Amino acid sequence: MVVDKNGGIYISDWFNHKIRYLKAGTVSTFIGASGNGDVDGDISVAKIKQPDGIALDKNGNLVIACNGNNKIKRLVVD
Repeated sequence: MVVDKNGGIYISDWFNHKIRYLKAGTVSTFIGASGNGDVDGDISVAKIKQPDGIALDKNGNLVIACNGNNKIKRLVVD
């Protein structure tokens, strides 16, 4: 988990291949289109597999360690 500057919490959902976002008691799916995989692009179509660690870089971008894809992904957060 990691907390953003607005007090929201990004949660790595390893089993469902998604990144969840929790703010003000509401949980939403931030990234992880239906199913798992390795698809780059807009967060509405992007796919990840077994996200393990997550962090925010100095610019507020989300950095995800995708265990199932053996790679690191960086997402620009608007």
